[in-house]
Amino acid sequence: MPIYRIQAPDGKIYRIEGPPGASDEDLFQTVAEQNPTAVQAAPKEGIMASLAGGAKRFGSTIETGLESLIDPNLAAQRGVARSEALGQQYAPATSLEKVKQAYAEKGLFPAAYEAVSQIPGAISENVPNIAATLAGGRTGAMAGSVFGPVGALIGGGVGAATPSLLQLYGSGLERQAQEGSKDVSRTAALGAAVPGAAAEVVSTYIPLGRTFIGKLLGPSAEKALAKGTNQGIETAAKESVMATLAKGTAIGAGVEIPTEVGQQMLERLQAGLPLTTPDALKEYGESAYGAALV
Repeated sequence: MPIYRIQAPDGKIYRIEGPPGASDEDLFQTVAEQNPTAVQAAPKEGIMASLAGGAKRFGSTIETGLESLIDPNLAAQRGVARSEALGQQYAPATSLEKVKQAYAEKGLFPAAYEAVSQIPGAISENVPNIAATLAGGRTGAMAGSVFGPVGALIGGGVGAATPSLLQLYGSGLERQAQEGSKDVSRTAALGAAVPGAAAEVVSTYIPLGRTFIGKLLGPSAEKALAKGTNQGIETAAKESVMATLAKGTAIGAGVEIPTEVGQQMLERLQAGLPLTTPDALKEYGESAYGAALV
């Protein structure tokens, strides 16, 4: 019988033996039967894919949280299914394992290049979450401004925390289901989501600075934040650009890394998982790495 060549969705060329005159559909079916993974298209990569994947993952976990008000077990199972489907469709923007592999195979500078090349994707993947936090803060500040500057600040904080709260709550429910829980606990998920959301707000706003936040939240909140602002601007203006960037990066990393690791610990805790096993430490390392890139 003749030998045919056919390209599968995974990009590989397969050589298939078949009867004379075999159709492409028949050959494709043969490849699918012999190599099930071949018919799965490779996950999308790149900045736009990271942005789309981050937005869909963010929306999916919020959907899980909202659906849990009706049936938490069904909501968690649906969320896990969506998460797995998104994992097949979009490649993760960051991978510490790729950096380790580059270092082991090629050395320090290729590993550094691999890490730097992941920064745009890491930022893009986090844009939906950051945007939701800032938009929520602005909306909450506007609502609270009727009670004056203090009301604007409180409203801004509540509004900023709400998207992260829903996202972390839904993610917690999904993690419980992933670990085999037959009766997911909304109380446990919410108990971990509250401090996680508070930390998320802090980690988002602190690196941005008082002046930026004042402009973002509006005039009322800006008045409450105004004390000492001019002095801060003058001090920053006297610093060199590189020194300012270095300090800002250090502040951001110093806040964001503990936040991400802490959220990962809370997620494991509410799912009934140990906190100090090798797989737990690996999770924390991946979280810290991703946070450092952002």
